[in-house]
Amino acid sequence: MAERMRLDQNVVAKILHVGVPKSVTSSPSLDLDGIRSIEAATKSKRPHVIRKEVQRKMFDHILKQPLNDGKPYVMGISSIGNDAQAKYAAALIMERAVAAYDAARLTTLLLPPVWHTLTGSFQDYYRDNPKGKKPALMILSNVDSNSSEVKMEKLKDLLELYSDIPRIVTYTGADPVTLFTKRLKSPLQAALYLSKSSDGRTVEATMKKVWTL
Repeated sequence: MAERMRLDQNVVAKILHVGVPKSVTSSPSLDLDGIRSIEAATKSKRPHVIRKEVQRKMFDHILKQPLNDGKPYVMGISSIGNDAQAKYAAALIMERAVAAYDAARLTTLLLPPVWHTLTGSFQDYYRDNPKGKKPALMILSNVDSNSSEVKMEKLKDLLELYSDIPRIVTYTGADPVTLFTKRLKSPLQAALYLSKSSDGRTVEATMKKVWTL
């Protein structure tokens, strides 16, 4: 039987309020059997196997501490075929992040977590208005292997401008490490590669390097 994780329907309204697209919450579940063992290249070029259990451990760690006690991190989540599963995994993290923020509301100087859907325009509210308080966590979505250079530059700017908070990027078209090392040329602390798309197809995947939190 497939192992699945589902959003709590009692709190969906809260995560919609922070920007999670309604289409994400309409997906049935996250298929955790879609996490596959991968082979990563090291500097010595010796293959290093990153088991699905390791990726799952990273994901579980972030689910338990999405705000990471105020310490910044970057996580990339990618799924094959489309980004539905990647976004659903991110929505699960957002669900926990909103709960953690509500619990710490009286002691934090940060704004609530935010889900930001990137567009291809030259303007961007969060990039162009970085002054003042920052959100406790930012999830960036609507990025794929065919995204324009304008959107990719915008993504790089946002990752840099908000480098003092946790950031999560959802992606489709390749594993998240390839996105960060080849296109963004930006550091990554955690990654989750879902090799099973929302319609159940599977493919082989590779990752270059993953750092745990």
